Parts: sequence; structure tokens; C-alpha cells
Amino acid sequence: VEETNTNKVGKFDYALAKKQGSTGKNWISLPLISSITTASGLTTAIGPSVDTISRWNAQLQQSEGWINVWGGVGTNFAIKRGEFYEIHIKNSTNWTLTGGVPTTEDDIELKFAGGSGRNWIGLVIDTVLVRASDIFNSIGNAVTMIRRWDSTAQTYNIFTPSAGSNFTVKPGEGYEVHVSSNVTWMPE
Repeated sequence: VEETNTNKVGKFDYALAKKQGSTGKNWISLPLISSITTASGLTTAIGPSVDTISRWNAQLQQSEGWINVWGGVGTNFAIKRGEFYEIHIKNSTNWTLTGGVPTTEDDIELKFAGGSGRNWIGLVIDTVLVRASDIFNSIGNAVTMIRRWDSTAQTYNIFTPSAGSNFTVKPGEGYEVHVSSNVTWMPE
């Protein structure tokens, strides 16, 4: 983080991986205030290696997608801090996000709807959370599972209160949090 007058400017470097024979799936979040506000804008920012960008609509418990063909097909959904996005790429690529460092964050509404409680979250830029268990403890007992996508290995890391890998967490990545009831979470 660099200091510019009184405004803090941040920079995130992403290494988006495409393993041979894989879908090229990557989970990213955008913890900075940037000019990227839509799925099409994120596609343009990352570049031509993007195949699709998806988000999970927790309220409806269903996926929304933007496909990078014919000028874009699908739902050109809004990009928000606090969410993560699944990016499928054709080729491994590096991308840099720059933007302002937020001074405040909104609460995140974790939803349990229609018998499912899947939510896609990103962490705040100055998070104090370091491991999957920290996310669990911060949100509370409504959490049943936390997943992370390892884009290099193209496999899931899973943490539950009783088992799984207590993996490292950090801003810029995405985490799938399953809850058993609606929860208002103040990111920390």
C-alpha cells in the first residue's frame, strides 16, 4: 500500500492459473475500490484469456454468468467488494488490480435460502483473519463448511468444524462459506 497525499492506493497482483487439462478455474475477490463495476468490465480488465466469469447469487442460491463471446453473453452482474468471482481462463495469465483502499466496509449478508446456504465471500484488505478457522470463528456457529479453490492444483481445500484442512486465507482470494441460517457478518 502506497501513501498518496491522504488517499491510500493499493495494488493486487493475481496469477490466474490454467493447468493442462483443466477448466482454468480461479476464485478471486477485489478488495480495493476500483473502476470495475460489472462482469464485462472485469472481463475487459483481465483481458482476452477470460472465458467466463461467474458469481453466486446467495439470495436465489444460483449461479450467474458472463461469457466472453460475441461482445458478451449472459448476466452482466455488478462487481462488489465482499464477494468473490469464479474466473475461467484459456491460458495462464497475470493481472494487476489497482484502486483505493477502503476506509470502511459494509456488513455481508450470508444467506440460507431454499434449503441451501452457499455464499461466496472475499476478505477485506486489512483483514485480521489468517486461517479458515478464523473465518469460522468470526462468522459463528451457523457455518457448516468453508471451501477454497486451489487454482494451481485445480482442487478444493475444505474446512469444517470437525475436519479438513485449516488452510491460510488472504485478501484477493475467494471463499465459499456454507451456513445453516441467515447471518449478518461484519468482516474483520
